[in-house]
Amino acid sequence: AATQHLLDSVSIAIQKGNAMTILGAHAAATLRAAGVTRQAVALAATVGRAQRVLVEADGVSGHTEAFLPARLRTPAARGSIAEVVAVAATADHVECA
Repeated sequence: AATQHLLDSVSIAIQKGNAMTILGAHAAATLRAAGVTRQAVALAATVGRAQRVLVEADGVSGHTEAFLPARLRTPAARGSIAEVVAVAATADHVECA
């Protein structure tokens, strides 16, 4: 069904002269989905492991050395490197304590 919908969309786009727009949008959606999946796998792989997190201005968010988004359960000073352990992973960040 999804393939037929894509073919119908491409057919309509070709008739209107903008096939690349439809194909580009489909490719972008596919790449975004793959990126979300890869990030979820990377976040899950950090659970139970020591992490070094560069703390952002709010004192509770930052990024690991692998540039993964992180949330600190205990606030830390802005700009500091928090030595923590990843205790959980969500769809968009790793929870650290």
